[in-house]
Amino acid sequence: MSYSDEKNLGLGGLDEFDALIEEAHRPDRFDWDDADSEDVAAVQLVSVLRFQVGDFLYAVPSEYVREIVSDLRVTPVPGAPSHVRGVTVYRRQVLGILNLGKWLDPAQRRGEQHQGRIVIVEADSYTVGIEADVVSGMDEWPLEDVDRGAIPDSINARTRRYAAGIQINRDKATVLLDVSKLLSDAAVQ
Repeated sequence: MSYSDEKNLGLGGLDEFDALIEEAHRPDRFDWDDADSEDVAAVQLVSVLRFQVGDFLYAVPSEYVREIVSDLRVTPVPGAPSHVRGVTVYRRQVLGILNLGKWLDPAQRRGEQHQGRIVIVEADSYTVGIEADVVSGMDEWPLEDVDRGAIPDSINARTRRYAAGIQINRDKATVLLDVSKLLSDAAVQ
């Protein structure tokens, strides 16, 4: 390759090209062995699925989420508590559908027709669908930002009972739910 060909390619000559090649082959300046030292604090993250029920924001650890579905035909169960919307058959499994808004706030008035999504969660021996008006998406929260002690008194006592923590972001509180406790209690009552 001639010097003029190098200039046309924007290489600026063999010296500059050789310098770039040498730079690429130089060892990384970051001491990767230090990454495991005590000086580098490892941030533990919790992966969550965020969703909204009424005016409230909730999250569940993604390890409990099996899938998110819509358009399920839910059959009401006569005599069931008001927080149980009904049952449905999904993938050859009978699932109870939990109206989370009524479970956490029994005085809450919501329409009988649900138009949102159903978040199917599994914990212990329970597999349940939780009605969600809007599913916001997956997120990773630093575990240190999830504060069990910072749950404000403005959140009702029942919600606080099932809260594993809370994250406040831009004046909006998202309650991280303790899925095992929630499903265990909701199934029994």
